[in-house]
Amino acid sequence: MAEETKTTNTATLDDGVKPGDILVDIKGLKTHFTVGTKGVIFGIGAERQTVLAVDGVDLEIRKGETHGLVGESGCGKSTLGYTLLQLADRTDGTVTYAGNDLTEMDEEELRTYRRNLQIIFQDPSAALDPRMTIGQQIAEALEIHSIVPDDEFDDRVTDLLKTVGLNPYFRNRYPHEFSGGQQQRIVIARALAVQPNFIVCDEPISALDVSIQAQILNLLESLQEELGLTYLFISHDLRVVRHISDTVSVMYLGKIVEQSDSDGLYDDPLHPYTKALLSSVPAENPEIAKQRNRIVLEGDVASPINPPSGCRFRTRCPIAEDACADAIPELREVKKGHFVACRLA
Repeated sequence: MAEETKTTNTATLDDGVKPGDILVDIKGLKTHFTVGTKGVIFGIGAERQTVLAVDGVDLEIRKGETHGLVGESGCGKSTLGYTLLQLADRTDGTVTYAGNDLTEMDEEELRTYRRNLQIIFQDPSAALDPRMTIGQQIAEALEIHSIVPDDEFDDRVTDLLKTVGLNPYFRNRYPHEFSGGQQQRIVIARALAVQPNFIVCDEPISALDVSIQAQILNLLESLQEELGLTYLFISHDLRVVRHISDTVSVMYLGKIVEQSDSDGLYDDPLHPYTKALLSSVPAENPEIAKQRNRIVLEGDVASPINPPSGCRFRTRCPIAEDACADAIPELREVKKGHFVACRLA
């Protein structure tokens, strides 16, 4: 009986994409938010302002890979992930999953595809409902998508808790009774409940202790190997991204400025912003740290409400020229599989 239940629980939508082929294809994606007012006195003369959170991003994520997305806080990484999942409204562009344009679907169509597209949030304590037991929260996804019969919920919840390394007897406990690492395991179990193929990992370890971070990373890697998952791994920790990612994109003020396979980007960065980011990563070897040429960026970080003309990094770039203000540089392939948006690279 247990084997029959397990077989039933593995049922999922067939995306029809072979490993190594493009699973998620983002073209010209823009997500702009209208916020606040400027110069408002009792509502008179209100001037609305637009935040260009994501402003023309092209991105391809292949099935079975982990695609890392790095950049400073406020560069639009999380917004890109939310827009990809249709949790934030796009302004322009398309998001295609397994050949299906998610941006053109109505709510009913999109609900079907949400089984295959899940997210692991940055703060597990905020992602869990304090009024529901963890068993109820995991079972809720099973009920919404009618994945298994009601009488099999308990068996499925048990399997999921075991999968993420938690004792099934914890199912009747509430989120506040768990540590941060355990809460993140619960969030992962809830994401896995609907048997997704693609998961956005939105800084899933940044709120955890260093010792627990390694455990969660190992769990994510083992799940990927076992279940054939595809990840978009968002993080500001460059060392973690190199460890877990197959390909990496660097984001600055709503745009991708460099993209390559992990080794190519870390061993031979081409964009001045990428070089500055990597120079800030602490070296494990003190001798290497002494020899490293740390790049300290000068100037203020530009605002996504009013970004500079041309290259958005030019106001902080150590090699910028006057011509950099003329046009926004496009991503171009300078080496096989290595793309950079810089006219001087």
